[in-house]
Amino acid sequence: MERWPALRYDDWKDTLHTLHLWTQIVGKIRLKREAFVNHWWHVTLYVTPRGLTTSSMPYPDGRSFTIAFDFLSHELRIDGCDGEHAIVPLVPMSVADFYERLMAELHALGFDVAISAKPNEVVDAIPFAKDTTHASYDARAAERFHRVLLQADRLFKEFRSEFVGKASPSHFWWGSFDLATTRFSGRPAPPHPGGFPNMPDAATREAYSHEEHSVGFWPGGPGMEAFFYAYAYPEPPGFPEAAVAPSAARWNGTMREFVLAYEDVRNAADQDAALLAFCRSTYAAAADLAHWDRAALERGYITSMDLTKQAPRSAKDKLDGLVSLKRTIDKAKAYNEGKLGEYDYDCPHDRPLFEFIGTDGPTFAANVKALQTDEAIGAWVNSLIAGKSQAEIAAFNADRMHWHPEPGTPSADYFAKLRDRVAPGRTDVTTWFDLLDLDEGRTVPEATPAG
Repeated sequence: MERWPALRYDDWKDTLHTLHLWTQIVGKIRLKREAFVNHWWHVTLYVTPRGLTTSSMPYPDGRSFTIAFDFLSHELRIDGCDGEHAIVPLVPMSVADFYERLMAELHALGFDVAISAKPNEVVDAIPFAKDTTHASYDARAAERFHRVLLQADRLFKEFRSEFVGKASPSHFWWGSFDLATTRFSGRPAPPHPGGFPNMPDAATREAYSHEEHSVGFWPGGPGMEAFFYAYAYPEPPGFPEAAVAPSAARWNGTMREFVLAYEDVRNAADQDAALLAFCRSTYAAAADLAHWDRAALERGYITSMDLTKQAPRSAKDKLDGLVSLKRTIDKAKAYNEGKLGEYDYDCPHDRPLFEFIGTDGPTFAANVKALQTDEAIGAWVNSLIAGKSQAEIAAFNADRMHWHPEPGTPSADYFAKLRDRVAPGRTDVTTWFDLLDLDEGRTVPEATPAG
């Protein structure tokens, strides 16, 4: 089973637009039945292993029911708490027929719900009961779409778990037909100007009532293939120019958001690492530029690393089995803060690590800035080297531990002068890692002479 399948817009556009309107009908039923929750969180659908669901909805007589799209069996399931059950097959049919079938099945089970029977957030909003234009359903395309949602939902949940402030679930917005999760600073936002088609401006202002950063997945539209997006509202000055990861991410000036093509994620060596880097780096840019209290909002956030006042950790110290990683993290933090002092970042000491894990200096620094903690950074690095064997990791460590200057080179001359200054007489010190430890005040046991 291909976890990240192809999802070209032209291959399933008719099904996409029909399914969009079917989800609007189901979503509007949830809107009618649920108590209001801030930012309209009570209206969304949720990804399941089989499709999309409303989750449990209350009915006035004390019962509860759910409506779920099953993209494996290709049916819409209605289930009530007293055993009520009905199915609407997902087959090619018009929006009008789907609307009539669903409402009839609900009525037969005793769940009568009157909704606003006209689409929102679409330009040509045909009332559901009159829409015979949209009538496509390609089962294989729906399955591919669902598999993409599963991957995006899984990673959005991981991204959300790193935040201890107010954050939305990973949820599916049937109005705009996208999956998203949102983080909040805790501060109110200026009133949103609105202007979305067939969407009351008051509803938009409620959705954007507080300062936020959102990431999401949109499956595409006319002239645009599927992409992941990230935006901040209100947009802080400098956000469009921010350095974000991965390198394929771009700022879209029309939509006022960063976009990362789905195909770029799908074709990445590590899809998880690519998407999480996008989520984390765009968030870090938004939060820093808008001066969020990141220490209070993020799990394990470390505010800074000032190498003008302290040394980085020893290159010998391992993180998740890799030497150099802890030290390079410290230098990346200082680089991000402009507090490297006499140290260099993205230098010959760092680049072998970048090459081994498959990244570069700017990308590594951006991820360190977004992730902050050793635990989170280590998890990201582990995702990059998932294809490496333990033997390859051990070989990398051994090579770095024995790294030494070549005799007769300027580097060897510098090494000898520094050794004579910090540890006179220690001719047993021959590797850079030992010399760095001595220079930074750490103890290096003297080598025992052979024989």
